[in-house]
Amino acid sequence: MGNPTVWERPCVVYVGRRIPAYRVQVGNPHLVLFASGLGDAELNRFGPGLSCHPVFPDGCNVEFVRLLGRSRMQVLVWERGSGRTLACGTGATAAFAAARALKLVPPDMNVEMPGGMLQASERDGVFWLESHPKEIFFGKLEIGACNSKNPVL
Repeated sequence: MGNPTVWERPCVVYVGRRIPAYRVQVGNPHLVLFASGLGDAELNRFGPGLSCHPVFPDGCNVEFVRLLGRSRMQVLVWERGSGRTLACGTGATAAFAAARALKLVPPDMNVEMPGGMLQASERDGVFWLESHPKEIFFGKLEIGACNSKNPVL
């Protein structure tokens, strides 16, 4: 996934209580929050507003992270423009990179997301994700005639 940038100084956000949130750039902007009490209800309630946080003029993805010991983290994602998602590679990387920058986790760990498990690692400042993907959907798309007044896919 490359070399993410984690801003050292957190901004403070309100999600039922004030907590620090970390800005991370992984090719796209992320806001990462570490708190054990943040779950589905909080993501649905606060995700839309946090994804429009003023620190990010074009919006951002939001990750709620729960550390589950030293080798596992659980990540919930609200993607800008999409809403709640089951998995997000850059979100997993942003959460892991922020945890590494804060010295909360070792260089190898499992990242749990509602859509599945990823293995995250850092080697010499380069971040990697691995997983065992599985097909969950197959479809066929027929592309019709397209013109500037009425594009049809």
